[in-house]
Amino acid sequence: MRLILMRHAQCHSNVEGRMLGNRDAAAFSEVAGQEDSAEELTDLGKSQAQSLGAWLARHHVAPTHLYSSPLARARQTWALVQQYCAPASALEINYDRHLMEIDQGIFTGLTWPQACDRYPTLCKALVQSLDWRPVPEAESPVDCRERAKSLIAQWLQQHRQEDSLWVISHGGFLCHLVSEIMGCDRTWGCAIVPTGVFEFELDLSRRSQGQENQFNTALWKIHCFNSAEHLASFS
Repeated sequence: MRLILMRHAQCHSNVEGRMLGNRDAAAFSEVAGQEDSAEELTDLGKSQAQSLGAWLARHHVAPTHLYSSPLARARQTWALVQQYCAPASALEINYDRHLMEIDQGIFTGLTWPQACDRYPTLCKALVQSLDWRPVPEAESPVDCRERAKSLIAQWLQQHRQEDSLWVISHGGFLCHLVSEIMGCDRTWGCAIVPTGVFEFELDLSRRSQGQENQFNTALWKIHCFNSAEHLASFS
């Protein structure tokens, strides 16, 4: 089975630093959260999505299923991708709330300076330690990883070896999804570029077998990891 995971294209909330993450100040402008709007993509983001679509159209493995976060920035990315990618244009998109960005709770919709003004004690505590601290009403890292685990289990159960899944999600949640696919015992942080692409190939029939095949690199392949090759013409 092939899994092609992609981040949505650049959106206005990325540029403005809205809908914050839950770590140090530099990270707060990276994670986009669950706030939505009618017109999310920037002009650059639209070009990125078009470029991604053209690159995917040249991909040697056509999709059998399309999955997406239901948030506007993901939907708008898919709309442009499908215009430039005939193999994807004929398929219905499965919008799944499990692919939404991390819920940032009371920080949703705020920039970091706004959060500091509104919740100074909490923000000070967040930047003073790398240890995780809860944000009221927000998902925890454990919540996010469990969501990723549930999603991967669902795909493995529903799909066949010959299937090729193309998925658009969000930078924060993709870190959990990629780490779960790779079987890591922790979630690894990664600065995922807008429309960054991850491609995995895995053998479903041997996934539950013992160590001989668990460590057999012929069965578990990474074809690209946070690739931005398709953005070269926009750099």
